Amino acid sequence: IMTYIKTKVEAKEAFMKRLTRDWKAKYIEGKLLEPGKRFMFVNKNGKHSIEIVSYDEDNVEVEILISDENTKELWTLDNLFIFDSEYIQHLCENAKDYRLLNEDKWKGENYIMEPGVYILHNVDEPSDKGYYIGQAKGKSGGLSGRLYDHERDSDSRIDKAIHDNKQFSLKVINIADTDYDEINALEAALIGHYNSYCGWSKEGYNANRGQNCAGQRAYTPNLI
Repeated sequence: IMTYIKTKVEAKEAFMKRLTRDWKAKYIEGKLLEPGKRFMFVNKNGKHSIEIVSYDEDNVEVEILISDENTKELWTLDNLFIFDSEYIQHLCENAKDYRLLNEDKWKGENYIMEPGVYILHNVDEPSDKGYYIGQAKGKSGGLSGRLYDHERDSDSRIDKAIHDNKQFSLKVINIADTDYDEINALEAALIGHYNSYCGWSKEGYNANRGQNCAGQRAYTPNLI
């Protein structure tokens, strides 16, 4: 889903919402998008290194480093998403683990969850494939309700897999336990981390790359 921003101020605000507090501070100090900084860049064609050539508060000129075929592109802030893969890995390692879901757990009302993101994994897939990332906002929109929606509905790729009796495990990360100020940013970062967007990975179950996410053109997951 492309994100269309009307003004430079809105583009800047949207970009900062996708950052952890530490990286937001670096951006405000002018240290995150400095010329010469390198990132790992991921798109549907694979992983590449990119180097920032220039930044003018609205546009980021980057050079995509692909062997002898380096190319330069101009990206806008509303088309750029950066997450710290080491930090996300830390969050995943410390997520609350509900392990394999059975029928009672899908339909149960015993889950109490503050606003956060849940991670479903098809246990028949390897550890780096077969993920769905979703968000639950607590109380009436809590985890038990979201799981019941998946079990009851049959519209999405993840719902159909559940109806086909695929076995899933469950982990949960509460937004309050992270450096993210916005649940949408955490969800989008985890979709990128687990490569669960089905447009790029046939084993993934997410139909899009998250709410308030960057456009389809660029996804930049790790500062080198």
